[in-house]
Amino acid sequence: MIKFSVKHPVTILMFIGVLLVLGVVSLSRMGLDLLPQLTYPAVTVVTRYENVAPEDIEQLITKPIESVVSTVSGVKKVTSQSIEGVSVVIVEFEWGTNLDFAAQEVRDKIGLIERYLPADVQKPIVFKFDASMMPVARYIVTSDRYSLTQLKKLLEDDIKPFLERVEGVATVDVMGGREIEYWVEVDIPKLLEGGVSFNQISQMLQLNNFNFPSGKVDVRHKTLLIRTVGEYSSIRDLENQVVGFRKNGLPVFLKDVAKIYVTESERLGFAKSFKDEAVMVSVYKRSGANTVQVVRRVDKAVARISQWYKDVKLQKGFDQARFITKSASETINTGIIGAILAAIMIFLFLIDLRPTLVISLAIPLSVIISFTVLYFLGYSLNMMTLAGIALGVGMLVDAAVVVVENIFRHEEQGEERYIAAINGAEEVWTAISASTLTNIVVFLPLIYIGGMIGQFTKPMAITVAVTLLASLLVAVTIIPVMTSSYITQAVALKEMRKRYWFTPLRDFYHRLLTQFVLPKRGIVLILTIVLFIVSIPILKFIDREFMPSMDMGTAIISVELPPATSLQETEHYVDQLIDIAEEYPEVERVMAIGGLSSGMIFGTSQGSNTATLMIRLVDAAKRKKSSMQVANEILQKAPIYEGATVKSMDLVNTLFFGGAGKPVEVSLYGNDLEELLSLANRVADEIGKIKGISGIELSFKKAKPELRINILRDKAAYFGLTPIQIQRELQIAFQGVTTTKLRLRGKDYDLVLKADTTYLKENVEKLYYFPIITPMGAVIPLKEIAEFSYDFGAVQIDRENQSRVIKVLADIRGRKKSEVFSEIRDRLFKLSLPEGYSLQIKGELEQVQDMIKNLGISIFAAILLVYMILAAQLESLKDPIIIMLTIPLAFVGIIWALFITGTTISVPSMVGALILVGVVVNQAIVMLTFYKELREKGVGPLEAVIEGSVTRLRPVLITNLTTIFGLIPMALSGHTEGGALRQPLAVSMIGGLVTSTIMTFLVVPVIYTYFEKIKTK
Repeated sequence: MIKFSVKHPVTILMFIGVLLVLGVVSLSRMGLDLLPQLTYPAVTVVTRYENVAPEDIEQLITKPIESVVSTVSGVKKVTSQSIEGVSVVIVEFEWGTNLDFAAQEVRDKIGLIERYLPADVQKPIVFKFDASMMPVARYIVTSDRYSLTQLKKLLEDDIKPFLERVEGVATVDVMGGREIEYWVEVDIPKLLEGGVSFNQISQMLQLNNFNFPSGKVDVRHKTLLIRTVGEYSSIRDLENQVVGFRKNGLPVFLKDVAKIYVTESERLGFAKSFKDEAVMVSVYKRSGANTVQVVRRVDKAVARISQWYKDVKLQKGFDQARFITKSASETINTGIIGAILAAIMIFLFLIDLRPTLVISLAIPLSVIISFTVLYFLGYSLNMMTLAGIALGVGMLVDAAVVVVENIFRHEEQGEERYIAAINGAEEVWTAISASTLTNIVVFLPLIYIGGMIGQFTKPMAITVAVTLLASLLVAVTIIPVMTSSYITQAVALKEMRKRYWFTPLRDFYHRLLTQFVLPKRGIVLILTIVLFIVSIPILKFIDREFMPSMDMGTAIISVELPPATSLQETEHYVDQLIDIAEEYPEVERVMAIGGLSSGMIFGTSQGSNTATLMIRLVDAAKRKKSSMQVANEILQKAPIYEGATVKSMDLVNTLFFGGAGKPVEVSLYGNDLEELLSLANRVADEIGKIKGISGIELSFKKAKPELRINILRDKAAYFGLTPIQIQRELQIAFQGVTTTKLRLRGKDYDLVLKADTTYLKENVEKLYYFPIITPMGAVIPLKEIAEFSYDFGAVQIDRENQSRVIKVLADIRGRKKSEVFSEIRDRLFKLSLPEGYSLQIKGELEQVQDMIKNLGISIFAAILLVYMILAAQLESLKDPIIIMLTIPLAFVGIIWALFITGTTISVPSMVGALILVGVVVNQAIVMLTFYKELREKGVGPLEAVIEGSVTRLRPVLITNLTTIFGLIPMALSGHTEGGALRQPLAVSMIGGLVTSTIMTFLVVPVIYTYFEKIKTK
């Protein structure tokens, strides 16, 4: 290929041109997204059973569903939450499971038990988890003309359907505001006088509000459709509806027992922009749709809406596209700056612009060519693929540097440039192909890593591998062509003469090698081993975490006040937090949603005691504090509220990487809730004694006051009543039910039937005398057939693998997580548990252990693969061992770099270590292959080591320093958007390259002389 390239330069230029055109076209078609498509292997089953207590939800719905879905093939874990009115069962599968088939199998299994569920329970909804369940944009809608009720109706009727027609939009949720409803409010004394039950009224309203087709009839050669029209057309129709009959046979009209009026729906939640109440619109994209493109289309649609409705303001409060574009821009900038620094470093060594430009061409050519492969692999431009490109910037010139440097050497020896180009490139072909393969082969183990780590790292690994292969193609085709055609021998000689600054460095290394390193090789080897041994204990001072916290520019604060807290009290507390947030110059906008919300991702209800604040910050370049720092400072100033849980959330870590809500999570398993709660309190007390632990909370909260009405079955049966009949009467009266839809003037309104309950506000015991009408028409007070008691019921019951679980959660502040986890293990190991109860430490500790295990195995596998590649290339089992011994030298640098910079051991930093396994051996490969070439030419063993080491000093320094300088911008980008994920990777690679570069020049000659039994004195 090399000889063909040099002989046919135009053909090669055209071939490369075609690849570049394909690359540019592919780039224009690649989407821009935050992260690779992350599909968590889980299926969620949501079942609603309105106004049923968590204990009953657990027994009637959750447990039956758990038992059948656990039999689905590939199930790894089943967790559930039983909340008032809702059962949520999450079925987690093994990674690699086909979720479409799994979801269908779950539906089939649930179908087998549906008939055994309560009759009035809603049909279970089964859906797959997808990161697209997080809204891609949120808009705050306000108006000086419309009330919140009118604004919500406008949004629901006109604006929401328009936005849902935008390409890529899955659904739009409208939160906040209130809706128009028609209420039928029953006067209980009048109801008692009429002898009519709530259930009778409900049934009469439902049965008298329908239009039905009634067949057809043929008349005079025409077919007429018969349609029975029975819908209510006015309020008067409702008022005159007969709902029952008195004992004297006279009808009871609805207007006799109830008032009918139009009102706003009950205020169950709120949405706010700062402290002003507003309506919030959340936009969700379709699975697989490009986030940036969807948000741009929605923005255009919003601009059109603003033109149509001049009195309506839609202001963007949050959008993922903003962070994605900023992150992509920052990543591209770090890559460009890295490329410039790498080019400068090449120029400093070559002291000539033309060869510098030829070598630097490898960077854009390799990157553009790689876009074609990435496009056909289905990858988007996201943080990981862009990081892979930025990471490879310094490495892309390695092969080109070695080729150009060797061509120069042949020219300096007097060869014609045409011959020098062929001989120089062919001579190093084996070395550069071996080094490229070792760079690539380290990524193979990542393909077999399951879980979120594999999905997260695989796109970056493939991106680096593809760009490196492209750089190898460029190095053996276009580089020899350019060198032979555009860099003359005179230029090479000029370059050689100008290289004045490098000569003293080369001479110093020659003296160091001949006067100290080789004569005292035993001391050098011992010092190297001591350095490695001394570095190992430093690991315990380096903190560990699964994934660094990523600053998306939005601080999230979750508020949960005691369960009985009213919506007004929750709103008042949220307003205080908003006041605190407004004091920060970093804050651009504050949004809040609270109470019950139709916009919950998983369909579960919030309570009147809960709220979420979304604090949008200015761009990262304009502030010094991260989103988590701002959130935590607001929490420190938050007003104290007894029984409240107010915490910040790492939204990206939780949604995308499966991060725990808090780093410390201790799970206790058993059947009895009281015993579990007692054990959980013991665990909380125990870990509360540990320095660095803060914000302890339990997942189980038993604090919601209940008035329990226990039906006396025998007495109820005596009057011909069943518990479900009694429950239905109470439900209609005190909760209210939407009996039917009222169509007036072409619009549908909910018709809500409920009792006038104002008489209970002063004395709830009046409920004891609530009238129950028997099937025989007799009226009896509720207390005749029921007993009353007061208690505190569970707010939520959690289960895992068909066992009840209570979790103890905590934050870690002011101390290394690894130290805290170690102390937690020591303390809880001594804790005695009753028979049938167990304990597990989970949370971030479990994730970190899994990460270290998986990536540790990958690093070990990568070392073996590199050895195999080298053995095959060098046709030797011994020589690769010399090369592999340079890897520990890189690990020394990684350890010290992480320690000095305060960078944690995490997925990105360990991926950096994995990549280094393939990179650091390149230096030793180049040196070792040149030793052998010199010896084959008849040079003495010791002279070959000295000459080979000194001769390869420059190309090795160029390749390593270009990689290091190419990574420096990435290492300094921690404060930028998305920089938290890039920085640890760059820091670990720079540290490893620095020590391996220095030590390899000293250690490889020493080890080689020992292996070859060369005398150095």
